[in-house]
Amino acid sequence: MNKITASMSKISEDAFAQSEMNFKKSIDVIDSVFGEGYAKKNPSLIVAFLQASSTETAGSFIAAAIQDLSAKVEGIDNAISNPLSSQLENIAQNI
Repeated sequence: MNKITASMSKISEDAFAQSEMNFKKSIDVIDSVFGEGYAKKNPSLIVAFLQASSTETAGSFIAAAIQDLSAKVEGIDNAISNPLSSQLENIAQNI
């Protein structure tokens, strides 16, 4: 997982741009399913679509972060669990 290096203002700008894109896309999707103009007549459906989309995105990011963290914790656990001589043997074998 990459380290976040953007400033808070850049992150905020990007989030707003993504939200705007998601808003427009939700209207397109809703209208494509229910007919032109349906989204405009049913703004609560747009809200529900955006909430579901945001929840899915957040869940994916959290799952990726947990997976990355889990791999790092496993590496630390392995380092602690293996005696130094075993680690040195592994290094020697890989040289």
